[in-house]
Amino acid sequence: MKKHGQVVLVRLPTGPEMAALEKEYQPAFDRSLSSLARSLGVPYLNYLDQPYPTNDGNHITRGAAEQFSRRLAADIARLQ
Repeated sequence: MKKHGQVVLVRLPTGPEMAALEKEYQPAFDRSLSSLARSLGVPYLNYLDQPYPTNDGNHITRGAAEQFSRRLAADIARLQ
């Protein structure tokens, strides 16, 4: 993908219950993604524990999605 542009691994925010479930079943997932990003030489942005409201514990609300999109765009712009 690098030949087509900048590659960034992004872990999206979820509700606290979903985050706890993910941590229970795959406690090393974040370390694995960090390691993968380092080995590929790409940034890894983790927003899992960020407090964005969700509709169902997994999908952030429309308003929160707009806020998150602005934050993600700003964070990616800072990487450049």
